[in-house]
Amino acid sequence: MNYHKKLVAVTVMVAATFLFLACTNSPEAILEVTGKDEILPLNVQKNIVYEFSDSSFKRLEVRAPEVQDYSQIEEPYREFPLGIDVTFFDKLGNPESHLKANYAKEMINEQLWEARGDVVVLNEKDEQINTEQLYWDVKKEMIYSNVFVKIATGDEVIMGDGFEADQNFTSYKIKGNVKGEIQIEEKEDGKND
Repeated sequence: MNYHKKLVAVTVMVAATFLFLACTNSPEAILEVTGKDEILPLNVQKNIVYEFSDSSFKRLEVRAPEVQDYSQIEEPYREFPLGIDVTFFDKLGNPESHLKANYAKEMINEQLWEARGDVVVLNEKDEQINTEQLYWDVKKEMIYSNVFVKIATGDEVIMGDGFEADQNFTSYKIKGNVKGEIQIEEKEDGKND
């Protein structure tokens, strides 16, 4: 009887081993079935605040509900899938402009950021840029776009295809197809200024 129990135990172990080996798949087989070559983030952080300083003054503050870090891949990047809120500061640490977008991506090696989806930039003169896509070149300290933009100032709205500006949005130019609306104030005597 003891021999019979040992034989059953060995048979069960051999069968379990074969069953286990039969259920494992190579990474290639999994990719073939799923059709995806999915890269997962190295880490995910929630409710982040990044601050960058220069000469002991804060120059930049980045806030986001989530950041996904893909710095482990050949062309590393960070993704902000739930949007981004950035404040730029002048050389003395005073707020100078503000950028918001529904999505952002930082290409780490290129020092280039892309913002997409309801992108709004507001400067200290209450001038505002609205566009659907904007790039921020950290090395050149400039922002630019190649798609439709609308720039609203105190008394005019200018629209066009693409623009370039310094990162603090203190000076800018529209690249092409410029159109505008200027508001003219009327005096009480009915004459225009």
